Amino acid sequence: MKVGITLAIDARCINLIIDSLESSFAVFFGSDLPRKLRLETIKKIPANLQTHIVNGITGDFVGNLVVSMSTNDSLLLGQKLMGTELKEHNEISVKVIKELLNITTSTFADQLSKEEKNISFTPPAFISGDKTDIIWGFPLVAVFFELQEIKFMLGLALDERSPKTVVVVDDSELLRISAAGILQLSGFKVIGLCATGKEALYQIEKLAPDIVLLDIEMPDISGIQVLESIRAKQIKSKVVMFTSINNSAIIKQATALGVDGYMLKPVNDKLIKLLRNL
Repeated sequence: MKVGITLAIDARCINLIIDSLESSFAVFFGSDLPRKLRLETIKKIPANLQTHIVNGITGDFVGNLVVSMSTNDSLLLGQKLMGTELKEHNEISVKVIKELLNITTSTFADQLSKEEKNISFTPPAFISGDKTDIIWGFPLVAVFFELQEIKFMLGLALDERSPKTVVVVDDSELLRISAAGILQLSGFKVIGLCATGKEALYQIEKLAPDIVLLDIEMPDISGIQVLESIRAKQIKSKVVMFTSINNSAIIKQATALGVDGYMLKPVNDKLIKLLRNL
């Protein structure tokens, strides 16, 4: 998700987000709100960070700037907003929590606009799954704060994560080129394109890529033989067999040799997700 909006992130911006939440809470709970604030690490915050705010409830986020709360805390918030016991979310509780988050982000955006800074927000949402990735993702530094026992997390991106390096091995020139293009657009760094198994072994030893995307059928030695050699030489690269062969015996053979993934062609979202999680 490339967002061409520049925001200088500093301690004042962090406080503005928290102040915005306090203002939103005051609408429902009155003005005297206790605040507990714990800064995990706030240092080396880059100026002019290209950023975007993901605004949601629950989920393990990776990205530029994130405001979120856990499912349990969102239930507690729903109870306070609705004045009734809430064991699970319903259409009304979701609506009122999203409205609160909308008020918060609008207040924050208004405050920043007075300083001639603009920012883009993801609409409030319930986020499911283990991870929500944003391209241009970075390691997060967390700021935890609590308003009326409701815990929020603000994640900041401080140090850019080096892109994972990939060597693509396939005897099809078209597939090598197309796979390389898609991987580059998805945030990976393709450092080698190999048409044969022997060439692949030379490049892998020389370049030590994070990931090897490896075809099985090749004109000299097979992908299984390449995998076997990689493991015998104790090369630390992750290996994903990327093939049109859906054969249980070969899958078992690759698994026994310690393959890290087995995906059928062509390149798709499932492959990209697998590579990101290696």
